[in-house]
Amino acid sequence: MSRLARVDLNQVPLDHNSFIGQVVAAGLEYEQLPPRFMDSLRAYLRIHGLGFAQRNRTGIALGRDQLRQGMERGLACMDLALEEVSGGDLNAAVAKLVSDPFDALYKQGWERAFRRLEKMREQARALVGCSELGFWPDRQPKVAALAKLVPETWAGPSAIDLRADGRMLQELTGKVAFVRSLPQPSVDALLEQVDVDFAGVLHRVILALALGRTELVVKKEHVSRFCAECFDAGGMRPHVRRQVLDQFGGHLEDTVADADVRVWIADELGAEIEVLEQAADRGDLAAFFLSHPVPLFSLGEFE
Repeated sequence: MSRLARVDLNQVPLDHNSFIGQVVAAGLEYEQLPPRFMDSLRAYLRIHGLGFAQRNRTGIALGRDQLRQGMERGLACMDLALEEVSGGDLNAAVAKLVSDPFDALYKQGWERAFRRLEKMREQARALVGCSELGFWPDRQPKVAALAKLVPETWAGPSAIDLRADGRMLQELTGKVAFVRSLPQPSVDALLEQVDVDFAGVLHRVILALALGRTELVVKKEHVSRFCAECFDAGGMRPHVRRQVLDQFGGHLEDTVADADVRVWIADELGAEIEVLEQAADRGDLAAFFLSHPVPLFSLGEFE
């Protein structure tokens, strides 16, 4: 167990999985940080948290939640600064944590956080109200909340996680761009089916590419053909898998600008191929396509 794992997170709300959490864990483990480092960090964060709580209190007493929120905001800014100046290198980050004043790291991280918050608000506002977000109903409340955040005060209707919420918006922006690359009649038809999420969209894309079709026709005979021609006892046939992945990859290059999101979507497609392989092995493929009647519509060509 690392020394960080024994730290009282009620006093220092470090996330073991965050970059700064890993940096502190490494520094403590290899005794690269001063003996009273955690005391110094805790004292700095408490001062920062008290300042935040005083500025945002609604009554006479200071709220514990606001105090903790202020401490977490301070850590988040330091986390961003350390990762930026170190290039993600733990040893360089430990050295920076030792040499630089906490406040200098915080201010540098705050500048980066402000830019990120502005971008997050812009992305959220672009997504709010778009029909394609119907494929992610669980994300809609968070997107709506982030569209109202105030970067200057780091305030919003709900708690803000720079990394998690930033990645969510980045991913949704790319995925919505992909969905919009499909013919609108097909998207509209799928959105009318409450049981179809983004995975369901990918299932239909896989079927169309595997059968070499430019239309998505969800009929029993097409699902039967998909099962008979594209799968065997070992799963999806290798040449079919290559055909699907190659065409899908080319389409992603043309429609999704963010390289990271292209990788995430491609990984998700691979995972959904495995889901369909398991369903084919159980003889249950039809359940993924025929649970509700779906009108005929064009998927468009992947060229």
